[in-house]
Amino acid sequence: MGNLRTFLGLVLEKRPGDVFVVDREVDPKYEIMGFVERFERQKKSPVFFFKKVNGTSLPVLVNLHASFERLMLMFGTKTKEETVLRFMERADKRIPPKLVESGPVKEKVVKGDSAKLSILPQIIHNELDGGPYICSAGTILRDPDTGSLNVGLYRNQIFADDKLGLMINPANHGSYILNRYRELGKPVEVALVIGHHPAFLLSAGGARLPYVGGELELAGALLGESLKVVRGETVDLEYPADAEIVIEGIIDDPNNLVEEGDFGEYPRYYSGKRMVPIIRVTAICMRHDAIYQDIAAAHDEHIVMGSLPRMATYLKRIRELAPYVRMVNLPKSASSRAHIYVSIKKRNDGEGKQAGLAALAADPNIKMAIVVDDDIDVFDEEQVLWAVAFRFEADRDLVLIPYALGAHLNPSAYSLDRNKRGILQTRIIIDATWPVKGFEKAPVAKAPEKILTKISEEDALNKPHDPALKSLLE
Repeated sequence: MGNLRTFLGLVLEKRPGDVFVVDREVDPKYEIMGFVERFERQKKSPVFFFKKVNGTSLPVLVNLHASFERLMLMFGTKTKEETVLRFMERADKRIPPKLVESGPVKEKVVKGDSAKLSILPQIIHNELDGGPYICSAGTILRDPDTGSLNVGLYRNQIFADDKLGLMINPANHGSYILNRYRELGKPVEVALVIGHHPAFLLSAGGARLPYVGGELELAGALLGESLKVVRGETVDLEYPADAEIVIEGIIDDPNNLVEEGDFGEYPRYYSGKRMVPIIRVTAICMRHDAIYQDIAAAHDEHIVMGSLPRMATYLKRIRELAPYVRMVNLPKSASSRAHIYVSIKKRNDGEGKQAGLAALAADPNIKMAIVVDDDIDVFDEEQVLWAVAFRFEADRDLVLIPYALGAHLNPSAYSLDRNKRGILQTRIIIDATWPVKGFEKAPVAKAPEKILTKISEEDALNKPHDPALKSLLE
């Protein structure tokens, strides 16, 4: 059964150099993220396992999703393109969850006044955050109309030992569910799942399914087997049986809002303060030796983990409108949200702009779509920008769409009268493809392919101390 521990075991087997263990006690206020940032500045994103965290008996695991290469272990793939295609293929073969009597997450159950959030690490991620946050919990809500379970990856500020905030992007399905409960005047049951296989968190955090619900089924498809779930202790919800920790709670009045924030978000800026509903904690369930899995907010992990599920989802959606699209990439340089690179097998003029329009329609978070020919590797940003430099002319190939619905967390988003921050953005298409006919395409300077096939890596060995070389320098 796939869970956090089985995947971590796979990482230790296949990429042992990726895991760093910290033996000394660390402070959950800034220091855990300090380790992450210290290594990021050296262009490294290892997994960190903190054995001792001040204020809690639970160890902390962070940065598991910060490397695309680690995510590739889920499928045993060798390239990013192959991984995106594998994710997309499996997403079409949903596997329903399997209800079981109990599981490791029920090894320790505390309810009522005994269910105190202070047993968890009180992690403050960035220096201007408004307080400790849980930002790694897959939040399970039930759609009151269909009964289906929806899972989203949101953020939860810890206000008190029994109170959490719930901030959901207005464009997410969880926000739709909350609004529906407000209309019905009913309380909302919630389960926050902390610590599981990347298949669960990627399904919750970026898959962008076209309808409410389906994330548990998608997680099963990615795992290749049914996700085992158990019933809640105090809520009528099901959640993964072998999760590390689950917080059960109730939003008694979804119209009662409190201020939360600031919080460092994926653009690597702070989001500002928000008004959010309050979750009253009713139970905490966990393994007897639970691992607290955190996500490095506003760092590489936050960005990379959202890229794979989005790319697979967007590729499928874009191909429905533009079947000549070959591949897409959400570059890390734009936090794997704001820009998308699209390659096409162009047969007709105008297809570049059509593919760009389809890409922008895939998600309001996408601010710029760059479309290139299929001889360009969209996962090689240098190639993409080269195509923009030498195949694009702004008067012919640039499309601007002002006052379009955009990303509310992007600090450049504006209001209708443009005098304050809002949810509108000017969205851009850059068509960096060659015209089909009537324009001489410049040949790319390169060696003949038949010559390249003759040359192997063994032909040029790394021998910096070769006597022949040294004699030339004497």
